[in-house]
Amino acid sequence: PSLIGSGPGDDYATLYAAAADFNSVAGGCTGDWDVFITSDLTEPANVAFGNNVPTSYTVTIRPLAGVTPTINFTQTTVGAVPGHWVIGSNNPADLASLVKTDNFIINGCAGDAWSTRSLTIQNLNTASIANSRLILVYGDSDNFTIKNCNLINGSRSVADNGCTGVEFTSRLEAGISYIPDYGTVDNCSINVLSGTATTGRYGTGIKQFYSGTITSGQAQRGLTVRNCEIDARYVGIFLAQTAGADIHDNTIRLDQYSV
Repeated sequence: PSLIGSGPGDDYATLYAAAADFNSVAGGCTGDWDVFITSDLTEPANVAFGNNVPTSYTVTIRPLAGVTPTINFTQTTVGAVPGHWVIGSNNPADLASLVKTDNFIINGCAGDAWSTRSLTIQNLNTASIANSRLILVYGDSDNFTIKNCNLINGSRSVADNGCTGVEFTSRLEAGISYIPDYGTVDNCSINVLSGTATTGRYGTGIKQFYSGTITSGQAQRGLTVRNCEIDARYVGIFLAQTAGADIHDNTIRLDQYSV
């Protein structure tokens, strides 16, 4: 396992450094990679994980037992691949940077407590961040899971797509549709109230979306959203492009600025 934090024995000081190391491994994972967060993290740059994870392996990022860390993203902009934490690209400045990154798990539960939300992931709540997605699963990155997390997107953007908690984005590139199938959002608290009621009318909790025009007859399959609490300004769960989803046992509260 690897450790991220401020301790003298930690392997990485930031999530960004861990992602850079992950992306640099030629050929991708040769085994499971378990990463434990040992302290609060401040991330001055947006983070993108993009590398091969074979079917038999997983990448799991979670808090160390007994730790309740917060990851703070402090960038006031996002790249062409518009996420603060991106799965499925190694260069968020390039829309064509599609790197299939399967079996990626963010588990906010520390230690053996199976459902405790010990990890908080958030961005600034003082800036208007255009196209802000807190977590973005991009392209053909299947079997992504985020669970047991507190997610807070505080972007005050008044534009469409200006404030999203978790997004699964398909992409058409060189005539090929890259689609993230079988994503799971489980037991997460998602807050996208976007500052104040008059400054963030498009806060969306979870979204399926597409970049470009996806090939006719193709769509994202197997989305699961369960046991979540979603506080949103606009839409709790937005299914723009789906071939089936299992959505149940969620609490969705809307505080809409306009309808």
